[in-house]
Amino acid sequence: MKIGLPDSRWSPLLIALTLAILSGCLQLDYIQYDPALPGEEIRIIGNGFGDREPADQVLYDGEPIEIVSWANTEITALLPAEKPEGIYPVQVVHQTEATRSILHTISSDIPFGMSGFTVTANANNILSAIVTFETRFPAWPSVEVDEGVSDAWTVPATGILTPSPGTFHQVAVIGLHAEVPCTITATATDGETIVRESGVFMPEPLPGTFPPIEITVKNSEEMEPGLTLFAANRVTGLLEEGAIYAVDAQGEIVWYHDPGGGVILPVTRLEDGNFIYLWEDSILRLDSAIVEIDILGNMVNRWTPEDLGVDAFHHDVIELPNGNLMTLSPEMRGISGYPGHNTYNVVGDMIVEFDRDGRTVDRFSLFDVLDPYRIPSRESFDYPYWSFLYGSTVKDWTHSNAVVFDPADGAVIVSCRHQDLVFKVDRASGELLWVIGEDLPDTAGDDAWPFLPLAGEGLLPSHQHAPMLLPDGNLILYDNGNTRLEPFSRAVEYALDFNVMQIAQAWEWIDPDYEPPLYAYFLGDADLLPGGTVLVADAGIKNESPIQLWMHFVEVTQRDNEKVWEMTIRDSNAYIGFSGYNAQRIGSLYPPAKQD
Repeated sequence: MKIGLPDSRWSPLLIALTLAILSGCLQLDYIQYDPALPGEEIRIIGNGFGDREPADQVLYDGEPIEIVSWANTEITALLPAEKPEGIYPVQVVHQTEATRSILHTISSDIPFGMSGFTVTANANNILSAIVTFETRFPAWPSVEVDEGVSDAWTVPATGILTPSPGTFHQVAVIGLHAEVPCTITATATDGETIVRESGVFMPEPLPGTFPPIEITVKNSEEMEPGLTLFAANRVTGLLEEGAIYAVDAQGEIVWYHDPGGGVILPVTRLEDGNFIYLWEDSILRLDSAIVEIDILGNMVNRWTPEDLGVDAFHHDVIELPNGNLMTLSPEMRGISGYPGHNTYNVVGDMIVEFDRDGRTVDRFSLFDVLDPYRIPSRESFDYPYWSFLYGSTVKDWTHSNAVVFDPADGAVIVSCRHQDLVFKVDRASGELLWVIGEDLPDTAGDDAWPFLPLAGEGLLPSHQHAPMLLPDGNLILYDNGNTRLEPFSRAVEYALDFNVMQIAQAWEWIDPDYEPPLYAYFLGDADLLPGGTVLVADAGIKNESPIQLWMHFVEVTQRDNEKVWEMTIRDSNAYIGFSGYNAQRIGSLYPPAKQD
């Protein structure tokens, strides 16, 4: 709109009014609510109210009334509680100037209603939105979503962001599909009357950098219901950028979180419904953090290594039953006495427990548990994983990648990739309670360890990831298989028998649809789901020709090894790869209902 000087055809009153508006002088536009109850708050909308001065007033029927808040364009004031029903003039007095009067009605006969209905895209996630509306009197809200492609659904109580009953309502709509219009209907009730209003919301297209997803198998009847949550890091040359995604059974992305750079390793759903993940700045690993977000992608907590007094975070973070968190952290020690009278700077891991305020509660070092001279693979020992943090000559001794808390006794189960070990250790004493792995013939330091030898057919794990303690006491994990003569990866479950101190291979999954078998040389996960299927994430598959990283997810039954769901993330451009770490099946994006 172009604004120019008035010509001679404009009336003096119109000219004065126009100049007043342009200059921002004192004016009163309208009052919300009108009519209103005696003693109710009203909002006076206008302009030029400025900063409140001691003599400033709102006059109602010529008498000053209580001012709750004062801003340049809006004043909240309280009507007199004993004012009879009627129509009264209202003015705003600022400094020595008063607005024109506006008539306002006080009445006891006011209908229940809804106003201000809006649907706003969530700035953190275009597949979610915030529904906002107001009701004249305290009410209970609800919101229904209909995308037109399946049954409409109602936002659960945990998606209501404001206290109920109330007059101001905000509801989170989570889990929409890109470019699919949906009808969103807000309903409110005061217990007697129901009011509702609807609108159409269209989520924007997804960014082109999101992973290309293909579903190759889907058996809805056999699948565990819910969404699959995982992180995927887009790799182009030396650049990695990660984000977290949730997909439905069709492989459609319905939720995501993009931190705006850096690498994401594990992502986990917390008991309260928030998400926690471990973030690294890049493959250089010079900076890392543990981040907690809510379902809208808002940061709830962020802990840095400096907060805990450690060098970095490494590979895993879990929630403990007491609400604290546990993570892995590297530490370097100079150790002499290696073959050839060598002294090395050796990196091992610490297990660190900390509270939500960032205070370290407990830590213990694997240098005090394992033998630093035990080197199953010289190639792994020399791997330059920590070279940017500690220097080019550093040795990667344990490379732990997972920690599991056992609530039965408070001990922890640790997976050490470069030791080819999974073991349980008492945190208080440092005593090894059991060990899955091999007693190496050229190392005396492990001779007295409580190994659980493998009985019957099967294989011990190699460079494994993500052990999971099962309700029956068994252990399932992702076995990468790096040290095998012909490497292949698998999910494997072991039965642990502590009466005879041995294990047996109870089940394994090697995908029969690939020849040679799939081989994820790093990362991976295997989770037993409540319905009895297993979700396997081959999260770091590396093709040799052409060289490319890609991801493969499969859900399989244990009873007959039937594949009921399969998803791949693989770019057609050989120079673009994807890798992740773990995957979870979650029933809903919304937090669980709080238990009384």
